[in-house]
Amino acid sequence: MLGSNPVKRLEPLDTLRGIAAIGVAIFWHYQHFKPEVYPFEKYAYWFYHYGWLGVDFFFVLSGFVFSYVYGEKIVSRAIDIKIFLVLRLSRLYPVFIVTTFVVAIIQWGRKFLGFEFFVYPYNDIYHLLLNLAFLHFGWFENGFSFNAPSWSISEEFIAYIIFFNILYFYPKKKYVLFYSMILVGLFLQKTQAHLPLFNQEVARVLLAFFIGCFTYKINYGLRGGDKRYLYIILNSTLLTAIVAMIFGHKFLGAKYADVYVVLFFPCLIMAVLNIGFLKKIASFRPFVYLGDISYSIYLWHFPVQLLLFTGGEMGVFTFNAATKLWFLVYVVLVIAAGSISYRYETRIRYRIREAMLGKH
Repeated sequence: MLGSNPVKRLEPLDTLRGIAAIGVAIFWHYQHFKPEVYPFEKYAYWFYHYGWLGVDFFFVLSGFVFSYVYGEKIVSRAIDIKIFLVLRLSRLYPVFIVTTFVVAIIQWGRKFLGFEFFVYPYNDIYHLLLNLAFLHFGWFENGFSFNAPSWSISEEFIAYIIFFNILYFYPKKKYVLFYSMILVGLFLQKTQAHLPLFNQEVARVLLAFFIGCFTYKINYGLRGGDKRYLYIILNSTLLTAIVAMIFGHKFLGAKYADVYVVLFFPCLIMAVLNIGFLKKIASFRPFVYLGDISYSIYLWHFPVQLLLFTGGEMGVFTFNAATKLWFLVYVVLVIAAGSISYRYETRIRYRIREAMLGKH
């Protein structure tokens, strides 16, 4: 089947993806429970308060990984738009559809029982159709709907299409066009545009994804050269960011989101790929596995939250999100759901690719 000659896996990046997924799904979105206190907040302050930046980190990682996995294949016309779309949609769509309908059933069940919708209010047929078409955020919606964290996947797919078309039709001008997309993202941010396709969410993905593409160029342009200066720069940047996160949250807080996207995230990626001990730690198999199931974790965490909150409201059990015990129960359930889902979605993905693309 297509893809039988895969590129070498970058395991440290899988670990980073897993950490980002945990940051968003476990910590940042824990606010949905509205706990009186946040469990382990002393140790996870940054993730609770700035974990939303994990989504931007996903975008940067995607730009890097897409350049690595697909770049040369698209330029050489080894894959066309049909193959590219099948590869991407077979990866994204199955678990997206399942979680969307799981959320729909539970939310509609809540309404039938006399409860309000949990967190996201627009759970009607119109917004369901937008979800099914991957147009559920940044296009014609009234607000967040169904499994709303999937908004980032909807937006990122825009970057996928732009990325493919640039490499397929304008390979010699790719970095000029990548830079243009970064400028478009910055322009949309600064103008606060709020139109279909031209809005703040699209701005985030354009800026971060194509920064990731440039990070790939910089990282692989350094191979074979003297890396001493690279190590000094990366270590200094990482140390600054770590100190800021631990001791001065406002220093690199929400106001400085672009600092993460333009500087810290690219440096973090290059650090774990080029600095020996970091690469070794990030290649530890249990950490890598979290990266394997990160997409599943990301899409299943809201359905798990929905079930827990609904069960508590119905009196099935006493749910207190402020306790460390229930926090750990939530963590275990999310990771378990992600792990089980990953097993099945992997099989489905390969069957779809087999049916649509055949063997090569």
